[in-house]
This record gives sequence, structure tokens and C-alpha cells, in this order.
Amino acid sequence: MRWNRLLHFVLFSLVCALLLVIAPTVPAAGAPQTAPDEQLTCDDMVVLAATTVGLACDGIGRNQACYGNTIINVEFNADTGLTFNRSGDVVDLSTLRRISTTPYDAATGSWGVAVIKAQVNLPDTLPGENVTFLLFGDTTMDTLSPTLTAVRVQTNITGTTCETAPSGLLIQSPTGQQVTMNINGADVTLASTALFVAEPFGSMKMAMIEGTGVVEAFGETRIVPAGSEIGVRLGGGDDGLDVTGPPSQLRPYTIAVDTAPVSMLERTINVVPALDITPGATAMSAFTPTPTVVGACTPRADWTARYTIAAGDTLSGIAGRAGVSLNDLAAGNCITDPRRIVAGQVLNVPFRLATNTPTRPPVTNTPIPSATSLAMIGPNLRADSTSIISGQCTYIRWDVDNIREVYFEGMGVVGHSSQQVCPYQTQTYTLRVFLLDGSYRDFPITINVSYGS
Repeated sequence: MRWNRLLHFVLFSLVCALLLVIAPTVPAAGAPQTAPDEQLTCDDMVVLAATTVGLACDGIGRNQACYGNTIINVEFNADTGLTFNRSGDVVDLSTLRRISTTPYDAATGSWGVAVIKAQVNLPDTLPGENVTFLLFGDTTMDTLSPTLTAVRVQTNITGTTCETAPSGLLIQSPTGQQVTMNINGADVTLASTALFVAEPFGSMKMAMIEGTGVVEAFGETRIVPAGSEIGVRLGGGDDGLDVTGPPSQLRPYTIAVDTAPVSMLERTINVVPALDITPGATAMSAFTPTPTVVGACTPRADWTARYTIAAGDTLSGIAGRAGVSLNDLAAGNCITDPRRIVAGQVLNVPFRLATNTPTRPPVTNTPIPSATSLAMIGPNLRADSTSIISGQCTYIRWDVDNIREVYFEGMGVVGHSSQQVCPYQTQTYTLRVFLLDGSYRDFPITINVSYGS
């Protein structure tokens, strides 16, 4: 470890020396301008910034902020006497109220980059895992707190002479973990990596470049798979940063995700290509997420038991029977979308599981219950909405009485309950009700999904 730190120090010193030799300086009044061929090119500046951030902010701890690359401005909560004005400076989030990075400046060759590691709502039992926030360009995070569960984000999208040095905010959760926070008044849940821009009195855009996200505002929820983007209108509050409407429909990327500095993130990722989200596109081509490679993902080798998914299985139901979280089971099997599993798919699990089949044997030619018995049973199967736009969710509800057992999509449930569903395409769900005489009845309900323009 000591030699590793020494190596980092030597490399960092070399970078600083390189800056002194080739970085442009701001000339005094009347002094001749630096010749163009002596200046760093735009691409050189981005590469140098990535190197500087990697060396300066390596090892930053939970709930801390690191000064990555020029130029960064901070506002402390009080007169702390702390300094945060050079690459490598680290302060606790509890001391900060606001942090801002600066846009690319061709005259000085500067481009602000800052790194924050925060707990957000990760369990205390995961001290080595943090949510990474990477601010770059003309971006501000306000109302900071030790956990960053609620923040305000502002990005000024101004044209620069360097397309590879944009402005924005990257947020990345640890592998297999999802985090929830409130950003500008919208509730956001992330499982992997998202790119944000937020223009006052304009809109906040979230592009999922890896994994899956959920955005909820004004009573509407959008599921955002990797390769897609949503927008939320901004305009409330004195600064114009409060959300003023629900999330938009899913759409292809409008943010230049290919220039986002993902190489500066702690976990290496591949940016998922844009999904084909166009009217008339087939459900599979439009909404089948491209597999995401996260550090050459392979299923967990320490889970030596195998489970074959059966019809009616859900990943959450399998996770419950295996005694692990849904996120852990998905990550342990390199599944980017827990809702997209198919019968016959084989999973690695911690121990052997019995196939999840109904405990009552099928009854052949069971008479259809009479109107009277149906009235006694229910099931009053219904949905808040049977027609939704892809990316939306709805609740399926039921009320069942005078029965032995009831299953929703193969998962045991209680007689009076509900289940949120977020199908990408038109799908029929089944409630299986076991009657008192041992026979069962299947009650289907179809959720029709259309694709917004």
C-alpha cells in the first residue's frame, strides 16, 4: 500500500510538471498571446483532466468531496477555515452547502471536475460502497448534506469550443445496489449509472447509460431502461429548478452521452447504445435492453446451486425463497432488467430451491363456479388503468374471499392486496385462486401498452 501511494505521488508530480511546462497561462495586460501551437488541444485537456482526477481523488472516503480538476467553487456551511482550491483537496460533505464546477475555457485550458462519494440510503453495513457523483463543466449541486438524499442540480448548457468537455452530472450506484434520492423535487431511484442535465426554467433530463432508473413526479412514474431518456419540466422556485410536471415519455438520448467522462467513474462501464423508441417499432426491438457489460460481468461462482425458472416465476419471488435481495440475485446473474426473465432460464442461487409450482394438483374439467359461488369468491380483479404508455406503471388489485390459497403470477399472495406492474409491452397477468374444494380457477387481466411519440 505504501509503495502504491508513493507511485501515485510520483505520477501526480509528473502530471503537475507537465502542466507547468505545456499548460497555457493567462497573459498580463499588453503581453503577447501564447501561440496556438503551444496550447493544449481540447482532447489533450480532457485526457489530462481524467488523469488528474484519477490520481487526485483516488481513495476518497464516504460522504466526502474531492477537488478533481480546475476550476471548482464551494460554499461552506460556516467559517470552517478549510481550503478547497487545488487538485486533491478533500473535505467532508457535512461542511459544504454548495459545489460548482466550471465550463471548458479555451483561453486557460481549464475544465472543472469534482468527485463526491456519498452514502445516500445505502445500509450502514456497506461501509466500503458509496454512490459516486461526478460533476463536470458548468454544473452546480446545492443544499448538500452528509447523505445527499435530497439535492438541487443545475447545469448551464452553453456552447463551447470543446465538444468532448461538456457539462453535466454522472451518478453511479454500487453494483447490485439501488439508491433513492430527491433531485429538484423528483423522486429518483437508480440501479447503476445515469447522466443528468438540469437547466433552470427549462427541463431536467435523465439518460440511463447503464442499468435501470425510476423517476416519479406529480403522481406519475416512469421506468427508464438503459439506452433511453426522460425529461421533467423545471420552472418552480426562485431559481427555476423545481419540478413543475410529470416525467415525459421514454425517448432516445438527446444528451450527448458519448462525450460523458465515464472513464473518471470508479466503476468502468460501457455506455448502452440508444434504444429504438419510435412509433410502430416492435416491442422487442424498442424495449429489450442491450445487455450491459459491467467489468466483464460473470454470474457468481460461489452460488453453486442452479434454479430453472418456471412459468409464473418472478425474480423477486425467487429472491425471497433464496433468502437474498432482488438486486443481489439480479447482479449475481448479470440480469440488467429483473422483469425480463423467461421460463427455462437457469440462475445461480445460494442453495437448491424447489420449483415453484402450485401446491394443489390441476383438476381436470372442473365445473365453472356458479354465479353465486363466484360472488362469494370475488376476485374483483381490476387495474387502476388497463391501458398505459410504455414506461408507465399501474396497480393490479384483487379482493378474494372464501378460498384456500391465491397466487399472482405464481407468487403466493393474500386475498386482499395489490401488485404494481410496469410492462414494456402488452401483457396478460393471472391470478390463480384455489377454491375450498381443492380445485382452482385462473382469472386473467390484460394491460395494454402503447408507445408514445
